[in-house]
Amino acid sequence: MAKKKKSTKRNTGKKKAKKRIGKRLGLACLMLCAAVIYLFSSGGGKALFWPKEESEPVEEPVKQQLAFQLPQAAKPQPTKPQPTKSEPAPASKPEKKAEKKQQPVAPKETTKQVKKNATKRYELPAYRASENFIEHTGYALQYNRETHNPDWVAWELTYGEANANNVKRVNDFKGDPMVPQKHRVEAYHYKKSGYDRGHMCPAGDMKWSAKAMSDCFYMTNMCPQNTELNQRWWEHLESACRRWAKQDGVIYICCGPIYKANRKKKTFGTQSVRVRVPDGFFKVVLSLREGKEKAIGFLYSNDDSRQPMNEAAVPVDSVEKVTGFDFFPQLDDKLERRLEAECNLKLWK
Repeated sequence: MAKKKKSTKRNTGKKKAKKRIGKRLGLACLMLCAAVIYLFSSGGGKALFWPKEESEPVEEPVKQQLAFQLPQAAKPQPTKPQPTKSEPAPASKPEKKAEKKQQPVAPKETTKQVKKNATKRYELPAYRASENFIEHTGYALQYNRETHNPDWVAWELTYGEANANNVKRVNDFKGDPMVPQKHRVEAYHYKKSGYDRGHMCPAGDMKWSAKAMSDCFYMTNMCPQNTELNQRWWEHLESACRRWAKQDGVIYICCGPIYKANRKKKTFGTQSVRVRVPDGFFKVVLSLREGKEKAIGFLYSNDDSRQPMNEAAVPVDSVEKVTGFDFFPQLDDKLERRLEAECNLKLWK
């Protein structure tokens, strides 16, 4: 009996010890759970269980929100230091020069350089002022009351004019009111003549202005031209001139009829106005592009023969001998002699 009592006392002691241990374990578990919950709520548990994401800054979203709300404080703009009296402010001219060097030289700038002296009209040959000198929008001419053709027609062709396409061709052939009626050629005078009313200053160069386009159809700007010459070889040269104006910025052109003394005069028209048929035509072209100055002349026969531009090209001096005109007298004498003696079509292509 004594042994049984001792065993029951031991069992009850063990049960009490287990209960104490269980209570302590329960408290420990509760404390552990509370600690885990606290860590997760403060973000620390993320660092314990996911250590790979330690490099992500926790406060970055807060900074982005501040930057959005206060952009000036988050991204301050650097202020330019103001120069003191002892240090003068840097000049802006060198910066402009640097920008010009980076950009290619435009033909329009070349045009401005050539037009420094607006009184010099390089396209006009030497002439005597008279009532036969006529100016229209875009060109000037000297009219001959005996041949009823222009002696010459001169004009300046710029980069902008060559590129313009504002106006369409009008075909408004008409008599020039600046010529007296008894010497005035009308469009009907060419009827059944067998010749084209050939433009000296072409309509293709006058697309920059409606007035210029209309004025270039005055009969004082026309000469009787063979159809093959007018619509093929002469037109090729006109198109080339527009291309050269685009390349060089501005060119100066003068052209007109040629009459040979040993040829029989051929005329058509009415009894009062007889239009003489030229034996040929000339054209001279000048470019004053800085560092690339050049001039060239062309001679064409007024017939239906094959006349490519490279075969018609001659020095300006040769054209002066044939026509008796002094071209480009506004140039410096030394430069004029050099340019008028050369004939290199490759410089123009």
